[in-house]
Amino acid sequence: MTTRVFKLVGFDRKTDNVTVQHVVPRALVGEALKIAHVNMPGDKLGDIPLSSERARKIGEAIRVKIDTNANEYFLEVSAPSLHLRRRATG
Repeated sequence: MTTRVFKLVGFDRKTDNVTVQHVVPRALVGEALKIAHVNMPGDKLGDIPLSSERARKIGEAIRVKIDTNANEYFLEVSAPSLHLRRRATG
């Protein structure tokens, strides 16, 4: 399985611009997926839409305060950037 990066990403409800991104620590990915009611098999990448309640719960789990009134949230699943992989390997 390829390494994946999980982020809680907020988009402004009026402009659809990204307003906030929080990396979900590896140790909390399982909990975030459980809160999101998602089972991620294999190497699937993409954005998982979250209700305000689920977004708040993931925010609490990763210890960040989020604004569900102004933002719509997704759990983003992506491959690590090439820059980050180079730094991690040397």
